[in-house]
Amino acid sequence: MMNRTFVIIAHKLQEFAAPDWEVWFTVKLIPILPSFTAEMLLEVPADVNCTNYHVIVEGMGDVFLEMTSTRRQEITRVLVERLKEFAVQFNSQDCRKDIGSDAEWLDIILGLFSKVANYTDLKELNISGLAALESLSPDQKAELLLDPSTGAIENVTVVKEVLSSILKSRDEEQLEKFFETFVEENITYITNAGVRDAILNLTLTALAPKFPLFQTSDYELWFQINLVVLLASFRPSVLVVIPANLTCDSYDAVLKGLENALAVLPSGIGVELKSSIGELRQSAPEGCTPPRPVGVCEETVVDEVRLCESVNRDGLGSQVPSSDRLCDFGISEYACSSVASSLSFGDLVTLLPCKQPNSTTGAEAWKLFFQKVAGVLEVALSAYSSTNLSDRQPEPHVLDDIGEVKVNNFSATQLTDVSFVAHWFQGRLRPFLPAASKDFLSCLSSKNFSCDTYQVVVQARSRQASLMEVGQQRLVFADFVLLFLSRDDLADPACLAKTTSSADWLEKNFGNFSVSATLEQLQTLNANFSSFESLTLLSPSQVAELTLSSGALNSTNQIDAGFDRLEDGDAFKNVEEFLTTLTAKPEASQ
Repeated sequence: MMNRTFVIIAHKLQEFAAPDWEVWFTVKLIPILPSFTAEMLLEVPADVNCTNYHVIVEGMGDVFLEMTSTRRQEITRVLVERLKEFAVQFNSQDCRKDIGSDAEWLDIILGLFSKVANYTDLKELNISGLAALESLSPDQKAELLLDPSTGAIENVTVVKEVLSSILKSRDEEQLEKFFETFVEENITYITNAGVRDAILNLTLTALAPKFPLFQTSDYELWFQINLVVLLASFRPSVLVVIPANLTCDSYDAVLKGLENALAVLPSGIGVELKSSIGELRQSAPEGCTPPRPVGVCEETVVDEVRLCESVNRDGLGSQVPSSDRLCDFGISEYACSSVASSLSFGDLVTLLPCKQPNSTTGAEAWKLFFQKVAGVLEVALSAYSSTNLSDRQPEPHVLDDIGEVKVNNFSATQLTDVSFVAHWFQGRLRPFLPAASKDFLSCLSSKNFSCDTYQVVVQARSRQASLMEVGQQRLVFADFVLLFLSRDDLADPACLAKTTSSADWLEKNFGNFSVSATLEQLQTLNANFSSFESLTLLSPSQVAELTLSSGALNSTNQIDAGFDRLEDGDAFKNVEEFLTTLTAKPEASQ
């Protein structure tokens, strides 16, 4: 009907006077106006005056809710473009007569269609987002806060005003709509602590009465998506808003969200969040077992004043020592002096393997030192990794503190960049990997590597496996490989997607550390794991487990295949390990 009607009246629009626009767009066309299209709107004469234009907007606004979403968007685009094209006319004194604010002006020129417009369009129409705050939609308010040109995201007062305008709305979905847009930005966390605190506190206060009614999916939405950029401000005292009688799945959802947020925070941020996670783990609802923890990142707190009180800085002086005397001074002395900032990358290459005069030089001194030489540290590590490293092993704290100063601050993009990760783990960090600590490994397992970059790290470590004691190899497996592959937040669980076989999966994701896994662990990670297909990569102990679990004791062919594997290498040692494992299992005697 609208189409046929418009064909008839279109050629008359040019002759319409003010009463005609009024009667047609607010009375006669109302029953069919929801079918009014953007193409029809384009046929409205360009010289229509402000008053008549406002009548058209008013009429369409009366049927706004009856229009389809697509139609609203199309009409909004036409309205906005017309306002831009004829900005001089619409911003004239005559058009804005008796209009006192941007909010009122927005309501007149766009009506309900203003909530469909892009925030960028409103800016181009010279409408102040803050002045028209009450007229903005939730997503426009999110865009307003995130707009760099406003500086709003750094202003606690503005942030509170915006959030309050959302929370006082009768539409309970406004808060969720706000966060849908707010979290679309590629932000790891809100850096301004005051702003972060304000948004988190206001949001949790609003959500608290609803928590008892939340399903697990609701907790996942809020704690794993919507609130992630704010959780650096989560404190133990906030835990009181979370119901004590959560279901186990809901409890896991909250805990996972907090741990995931902590995992991507830079070193030094999230101390309170870490404490909150600890308390939440200690207070699991009855009958619930906390999920396997995501690897945690310990932080060395540096108190420079206290550390340097007992350090003799007189001997070092104010000049960098000659290269042959660099090792005469300890890292603590360098860390506590102004000389550190003048060291070249070559000086660092010389210093790294120096035997420290004070055997108790600890992590705090190394971290302070690395913070002061951060400008040349990367170049120095690259050069150091290229030198002949025999008999020049660095102090054990070095890798931990490089991790805190550098690795913990890798961006999300860098962690998924194969070339970047290879430069660090196959190059700069290579000399230090054989002595990686449990803390370093656990922290590394929490990083948001892609499967491709994770495999780069595994292969880098695998190449150093021969330099590790057996206990150290097991540590790499348990605190890095197993922790990472067991994470349930991986886009590709257990990194299975790009592997062509069980053997390929084992080689890419475990490297030389596969021998530390039990057969059960491999099958848990990969339900389709074929042990016999991967036989050449299995350890003698794993072959023994396979023999018991697969019924191979009753199969001559499988026993032969197993012994073919045992005869590869030191056959006597392999058979001894095989039989030791076999006889330790009760199944062997049955």
